[in-house]
Formats: sequence, C-alpha cells, structure tokens
Amino acid sequence: MRGPGSYHGSDIFQAVADVIGVEATEKLCRALGGTRLYVPATIGAHHPIAVAVGPESAAKIADHFHRTVLALPKGLSRRERVLELRRTTEMTVQEIALATDYTEAGVYKILAEERGGQLDLFNTRIR
Repeated sequence: MRGPGSYHGSDIFQAVADVIGVEATEKLCRALGGTRLYVPATIGAHHPIAVAVGPESAAKIADHFHRTVLALPKGLSRRERVLELRRTTEMTVQEIALATDYTEAGVYKILAEERGGQLDLFNTRIR
C-alpha cells in the first residue's frame, strides 16, 4: 500500500496533512476541495477552514500557511468515496461507478492502484 502522500497524489494535500494529519486534511478537502483558499494569520470560529476541521486544526493551518493561498484538491473526495464503498459495501464495480460518477474503468484503476497491482476485469464483486 502506498503512503498518504503518494496515495492522494497532491503536494498541497501532503503539506497540509503534515501539519494537521491525514484525517483532518481529508475533511478539509471534502468541504472545500476544488477551491483556492486564502489563509489569514488568524482563523476565526466561523471561517470556512475552522468550520471544516475545527478550531485546533484551523489554528495549526494559520500558523503554518498564514498569508498564502491553498489550492485544495477536489478529486480526493470522489476517489475516497470509491475506496469507502469498496470497504463497506457489497456493491459491484458498475454500481460504484454510477454512485461516484466514474467510469467502470476508472473504478478498476483506483482499486488496482490501492492494491498495488491489477484487478481481475471479470470480477464485478470487489469483496
């Protein structure tokens, strides 16, 4: 299995994850992914970053990235959804593709990358 940085494939994701952790960074990207977000020197309780990750993680982001613009990755949430459905359901590849707006080939690619190898194209059940 690949590490969080290569798995998520984004330098920005990894830089933020190094400061607040992978789980909080995933929450941030789910809430604000696909946007360019200015990070002020202090983040108030109602700022979108604080709402997404909480005041403690928001303060860490402000301390580390203040006065910069973060271009948060958006593709993370759909990819994560594919992997979540794989882990928690008995859905077929076709059903996962429809639920996540990927092609079946895209779902197979994500699952193969996660496993570090190839999946059987004729196995529609992924458990």
